[in-house]
Formats: sequence, C-alpha cells, structure tokens
Amino acid sequence: MVKCQVCGEEAGDNEFCPNCGYKIPIKTGEKLDNTNFEEFTYRHNKKCPYCGAKLYVNAVVCPNCGSMLGSSNSIKSRNSTIAIILSFLIPGLGQLYYGFYKTGLTFFLLTFSGIPLLLFLIFVFFFILNYFIFGIILVICLSIIELLIWLYNVYDMIKSVDAIENGEYVEDKIFKFIF
Repeated sequence: MVKCQVCGEEAGDNEFCPNCGYKIPIKTGEKLDNTNFEEFTYRHNKKCPYCGAKLYVNAVVCPNCGSMLGSSNSIKSRNSTIAIILSFLIPGLGQLYYGFYKTGLTFFLLTFSGIPLLLFLIFVFFFILNYFIFGIILVICLSIIELLIWLYNVYDMIKSVDAIENGEYVEDKIFKFIF
C-alpha cells in the first residue's frame, strides 16, 4: 500500500489519491518537489466544475465524483467567446452551449414567451379596447422587462465564463450572481 505524500492517506494501488485527488508518484521513493501539505490545502476556493467539491490546488481527479480535472472533455474546453456571442444573439443559447440547461431554457422561455405576450397586448389594447395610452405604457414596461432579461442573460454568461476559467464551480440556477 502506498501513502499519498500530500495528505498522508492510504492510496492503495490507485493512480490518484481517493482523499485529495493528487497524482500518486509512479516510483515508490519519488518525492514531491520541495512542497509540503500546507501548499496543497484548499486555496483560492478551487472547486470541481462538475460537483462543486473543494479541491486541493494540484488535484488531477476530483476525490468526490471522480471526474478528471482539466481534461479535453471538461467544461473549460468550450470556447467562452462563442458562449458569450450566443447569449448575446439568442438569450439562453450560450448557457445551453456551456451545459447550463436549466438556466439556458429559463432565459430562452422568459424572452420568447414575452414577445407573443407583447404582440397580444398590443392587439387587445390598441385595436379592440382602444386604450392607447394604457397600451403604450404597458408595452413600454414589458419591453423594459424583456430588455432587462436579455441584459442579465449576457451578464450571467460573462460571469459564468469568468468563474469557470478561474476554476470555480458554477451552479446551474438563474439568479446565481444576484442572491
């Protein structure tokens, strides 16, 4: 049995420590390069992008979910510029591209359910009820709400990309950067 030189736990025959996720040296006598345990403690709130578990700085595998960190199929490998442009063009599409399905669908539905509602209200207030002033005020208010949803969608995507690039865990919920 081999002990992890970072956290001291038994690693068994594993390539990575099941406790801290650090790669076990191939040679039994191989030492870490002038480092100690304190240097590998939780720094900069590094978290697994898949499950949110706290990670040691140089962890290669998440000890909680077993995901490879920084692998080619990770969430970091997606192009952040494309995600932001997609969010700018169609609200929610950048979030869907990054795998935030709940957030992406919510932004998409909020935006595109508001457009038919606006058209319906314009038709009712202008052509059927002849309440032009009230109709104009309502259309302006709903348009401002749609604009705010669109702006928050772009803001959410920019903040999500920034957090992911800093190695932080980003939760798939719509108001993650407000509350």
